Amino acid sequence: RRSLGEELVRGVLPPLLCSLFLFNSTFIMAGSSLDSKKGSRVKIIGGSHNACSGWIDKSRFPSNDYTPVIVVKKKGNREQELQTKVKHENYARNTKIKPAVNYGQAVLQQHADINELLNTLVRKMAQCELSGATDKSNKNFSSIFINRLCKARQRQEVKGSKALWRSVKFGRS
Repeated sequence: RRSLGEELVRGVLPPLLCSLFLFNSTFIMAGSSLDSKKGSRVKIIGGSHNACSGWIDKSRFPSNDYTPVIVVKKKGNREQELQTKVKHENYARNTKIKPAVNYGQAVLQQHADINELLNTLVRKMAQCELSGATDKSNKNFSSIFINRLCKARQRQEVKGSKALWRSVKFGRS
């Protein structure tokens, strides 16, 4: 029995299906065949397609956990449109990024991996029972975060020339 890929290569399947390739439960379609399926623009902000842009896929229905999307992935010098799905919390409909008003926003906008890690952290912290939480406990969370960030900065500076630094462009002009 031949796989779907072998069937496509050998030309056994109809030509219409030959423009569709199966790749890890994500459909890759060639050219403009996806244009009619594109809905509103989205920015992927988490998951395996983090930092990609794309569109809501109007041809499929969302589930309780996932939204069908068409994302643009870059491979070398080429761009490829993929039909896939992302968790509801992993995309934002408003793709127009407002200029950062502070350094923290600039870091999160320019480093999608840090933004995703922060989203994961706050989701996990939100799972903690909050029945005893007060405004004072929220301030405690903030102070814990600030203390740990300061310690991490100190460790980073001690590394000297071996430290890895990320570039962040921020400044009011």
